[in-house]
Amino acid sequence: MEKVKEKKKTNNKKKRIEIVVLICLLFILAAIIFFRYKKCPFDYTYRNSICSKTVVFSPVEKYKCSDDYILENGMCRKEIEINNTETYSCPKMESTNQIQVSDISLYGNKCKYTLTYDAVEKKVCPSGCFLSKADECTCMLELPTGTIGSGQFERPFCPIGDLIGDKCVSITYPKPTTKQECIKGDLFNGKKCVSYVTDNAILEQKCPDGYNLINGKCKSELSKPATIEYECPTGSVLYNGSCERTYYYK
Repeated sequence: MEKVKEKKKTNNKKKRIEIVVLICLLFILAAIIFFRYKKCPFDYTYRNSICSKTVVFSPVEKYKCSDDYILENGMCRKEIEINNTETYSCPKMESTNQIQVSDISLYGNKCKYTLTYDAVEKKVCPSGCFLSKADECTCMLELPTGTIGSGQFERPFCPIGDLIGDKCVSITYPKPTTKQECIKGDLFNGKKCVSYVTDNAILEQKCPDGYNLINGKCKSELSKPATIEYECPTGSVLYNGSCERTYYYK
């Protein structure tokens, strides 16, 4: 009986020792954890004997174009300028009832064409005569003038013709002749008046498809989306589209 009691005491003593040892181990572990985490400020993490925290933020977007392009509203634009093509042409002319147009030809930067139109009938009097409003010719020919009487009674005398003023004149009224007349400088070919005309041709400035004519030049614009580059401030790194910066607490 005494042996049983003694054995019981020994077991109880052993359990108490085990409990004390366990409590000590827990205390030591808690102290280690407490002192380790007590070293790092709030929101820092203790790892590999260092306190650190990583801040993640958005990078700065920068749009870039190649050297010969201009950046504008997120697009790269470039203006292309080439010389235009110059051609000459003659205007389109149509005949009318009064004037006929023919033989339109382009010679360099000049247009040549022929105009044909009816001549105007004009009544013509002999040289030295004039045409009255009644379309009659009046011809006055000055003749030799004689005198009759003497002294203060001397006066002009016309052996032929009529005395007008102090001159003898022969007046006749021949019929006018009809003459075909053209505008000054034009020719009458026996039937029509003909005018050979030379004018400046029409200058046409043309550009290829996709170009616009501006101030005598063919201009076009190329555009493409700008290249987006992501940049992070000094001290941070770009990772998976975000900027990361790690702070250390010593």
